[in-house]
Amino acid sequence: MSQVILSTAQARAELAGTEIKGVRRSLASALRVMMTEASRAQEYRAHTPVGMQEPTAFIPIDATRSIVACLSGENLPGLFDANGRLRRTPQAAPSSDAIRMDAAVVANSRVVRAGAGLVIMPEFTKAHAVGRTGDIVLERMPGFVRNVEASAWGTIDVDSLAEVPVSVSPITSVPIDWKNATAKAIRFEITRKDRKNYGDEDKLCEEIIAAITLGLARAADEVLLSALSAIPLTDFTLAKAASEGLFVDELRGLVGTNAVGAAFAADGALRAAGVASELTPDMAGTIVGAWNRAAVAVRDDVDIVFERTSLAGGMAVIAWASMLPLIPVASKFWTVA
Repeated sequence: MSQVILSTAQARAELAGTEIKGVRRSLASALRVMMTEASRAQEYRAHTPVGMQEPTAFIPIDATRSIVACLSGENLPGLFDANGRLRRTPQAAPSSDAIRMDAAVVANSRVVRAGAGLVIMPEFTKAHAVGRTGDIVLERMPGFVRNVEASAWGTIDVDSLAEVPVSVSPITSVPIDWKNATAKAIRFEITRKDRKNYGDEDKLCEEIIAAITLGLARAADEVLLSALSAIPLTDFTLAKAASEGLFVDELRGLVGTNAVGAAFAADGALRAAGVASELTPDMAGTIVGAWNRAAVAVRDDVDIVFERTSLAGGMAVIAWASMLPLIPVASKFWTVA
């Protein structure tokens, strides 16, 4: 009887993990299926030559199991509220709203909350026919993030028929080309005891998804902040911000782990050089700028891999993502000393 119950539960898990018309019922259930398969996967295949009774060799085979999570299409478990923020109180009721992974990454990114854009997109390719044989080659088609400034108008003497001086183009573009992307990865291990502590392993998979999603937001922040920190930015002054044509409400500060130039004001707000700011653990310094003039691109597909690490049932979870910092105009950012 217990064997029948186990088989029925496993069949339901596998059904929940399958796709229906290209859409998964549940990412957590799909992860559970992959985790179960990885825990049972054999690392070697016995090879028995023709005419032999016993295997003469054991051939290594891939024992990992993987799944691709689509950020723009996967719904998150009820651990997240309607605003995409993780519910951290144990007594909180699960959310009934369907929140996509990309929305949760946006909600938990410090640079996005400061005003930066987050671009979730796949790698686009265009097919070209080659010759008369019907062969096809694929061309990478990069996207673009463009910054548009006010065009600079000058005063001229119409009577003198003077030529209009040529000014710098007010449009600046940065390509989203995945061949130049930064590869980000995470690996952590789950023991058999940890897995056994969950009565329903779907709950464990939901928490794995939550951790990966929150980590993607942190990774996106780190990619953009590292790119800005590598640029020789000058010290912030109001005069420099005014010369760039910025509105006051465009300026935001992000305060790193050294908390340079930042303090709480009398009204309780955190400010750096007088500018409203937020804390970030993903850089050391402090940067003030118009974050709406920058963005970070995250490739839509995230690979999640399960690998058995021991005969005792230990499991490694590995995730891979590709990201690109997009800074069309670095002159809109400054450091705070």
